[in-house]
Amino acid sequence: MDNKERYEHLVKALLAFTAGALFILFPGYISGVVGLVIGIVLIIRGLTDLIAYLTVERYRFGGKAILATGIAAMLLGLFFIVFPGSFMQILAIIVGIYFLISGLSKYTASLMLTGGGIIKYFGMIMALIEMAIGLIIIIRPFSGVEAIIILCGIGWIIGGVRSLGIFLDKGDREELFGGRR
Repeated sequence: MDNKERYEHLVKALLAFTAGALFILFPGYISGVVGLVIGIVLIIRGLTDLIAYLTVERYRFGGKAILATGIAAMLLGLFFIVFPGSFMQILAIIVGIYFLISGLSKYTASLMLTGGGIIKYFGMIMALIEMAIGLIIIIRPFSGVEAIIILCGIGWIIGGVRSLGIFLDKGDREELFGGRR
């Protein structure tokens, strides 16, 4: 692994640690802010579609579809502004699926590491923990959004620990997918 790839893993680790810390320290704030921001973005998107329909697009490019998507975006945006936590409940399920798939992918990649050693087994353990967090989030997404956000933060930190482990591994071998020596 060259230095560029190693430092990419360092950047991934730092970003994951930062996101994880924010999710753990401010779960209620994260939930509300994200819902509000998504709501505002959807309303702006809906307004641009509505303006496009009223000015130019009515006669071209499926005008009624643009009007319908604009209205739908505004209504969904208004819903997320009125109920900002609902966005996080929906997102929690998606994030749980992401952590499950990500952990499975990392576990598979760890199994394919050549030579074994501590980095292989460390990667496997971290991937199993990430998959477990994903399953917990999927099974209980609506039981407490703050708890889910904290679990997501822990998941980000675990991903960061794995990336940091790869960065710190100073081996000069290509380890992923059977690699070259």
